[in-house]
This record gives sequence, structure tokens and C-alpha cells, in this order.
Amino acid sequence: SHTIDLAYREFAYFKGVSIHGHIFTYELVDGKTFVATCHEDGCDLPDHKISWTPTIESGEYNGNPFAVDTQAWIDAGAKAPRLIYCFSETEGEADYDGYVGGDWPTVPPVDAGYYYVEVSVDAKGLEWKKVVLTFTIKPYVIGIEWSHTDDLIYNGNVQAPTAVGVFGDEKIPLTVVGGQTNAGTYTATAVIENTNSNFALPESNAHEFTISPKKITATIEKKTSVYGENQAALTATT
Repeated sequence: SHTIDLAYREFAYFKGVSIHGHIFTYELVDGKTFVATCHEDGCDLPDHKISWTPTIESGEYNGNPFAVDTQAWIDAGAKAPRLIYCFSETEGEADYDGYVGGDWPTVPPVDAGYYYVEVSVDAKGLEWKKVVLTFTIKPYVIGIEWSHTDDLIYNGNVQAPTAVGVFGDEKIPLTVVGGQTNAGTYTATAVIENTNSNFALPESNAHEFTISPKKITATIEKKTSVYGENQAALTATT
């Protein structure tokens, strides 16, 4: 590669020259693959070309950004692409007619939802070659930890077990519905609080629980009866 001074860098930007010294022109092949062709004498690239097909995979929410990996393209000496990430109303669709707005939303999304990303390369000054990819961040299906399913005792009040969602080391607050008052065996259901869209409940989000009868202690009052007379009535207190 060649050393490029600042003045040449400014000139090179409009001519498609990378900082590695390759003089590239860019094209889009089959609507999905960017190809950079070097026109520098003595270029050591195979066939004087590098190619890159941008991809992004859908997946479950994991707390990290979902982004197009551009490192191999940049490391090969090509110009860094522009990435515009947008929310979509419909899964698998880019709800737009070309991005129009103020600042480009270049931050990769983290939260669950439908998205599209416009990947574009400046081919010649103001001419951009672009590919649009759609992807989905699905809610993470949490595990549920239940407590107090078999140690409740009748106390005259509504009672229910407790539950929390499990996301790695993080605990997700859940609400439990289906509490009961009387002794017996029932089924409670866990519900995600605040309609947290990053998490989803497993298919089995219900659990049996038991309210046991309260044990009582009876004390019988001591009385004396005389033979031949009516037996004294006994009373008991609890």
C-alpha cells in the first residue's frame, strides 16, 4: 500500500480510495453483494477485487446490540459502509421509501421488535449502492422460579405462591394470579409485569399450590359428675 497525505485523502474520498492505498470503484452484484475493484498498478488483491455480502441474523433478545458485521470488509481495505437501523411495523418488511429524516439512526437496536438496516457504500461521491436487510429480535423466553407452593397454611386471607422470571443472572419481576383463601389445591398463573416486550413467558406458566388446613388445639374443661345424676356437660375451647 502507499502512504497518502492529508490533501490526497481529501481527493481520494471522492474517487473511492481507501486509506490502504487501493483505488477502488464499487458496484452491487445481484442486488446483495458489494464488489470493490482496485485499479492500482501492482495491486496484490486476488483478481484486484474484494467482495462482501452483508448479513444479519434474527434472534432472541440477549441484552446486546444486533448489528451487521463489517469488519472483514473494512480490514480488506474497502470503505466503511453506512449503516442505518430503523424500526419496522411489520415483520420481514422495510416500511419505508428510502430513509428520510434528520440524523441517521446508526445505533444497532437492542430491544425486541421488527427492524431493517440499510447498508450502503459511497460508490462515486453522491452515488450510493445499497442493500436493505430485515431482521427480528424476538422476546427471550424466560424460566420461572416458584416459591411457597406447598407451605401455605389457611389464615383467612387470600394467598398465592410467588414467582420470578430468570434471564441469566437477572431476575424478572412477575405477578401471580389465582390466589385463594380456603384450604385446598389450586393452580396459580405467572404474568409478566409492565408488559415487558423483551421477555416472553414459557408455554407452561402455571403451577399448582396447596393451602393446608390450620391445625387447632382443643382444651376440654374438667368437670365432675356424681353417679346416678345427669352427666355434667363438657365444654371445649380452641
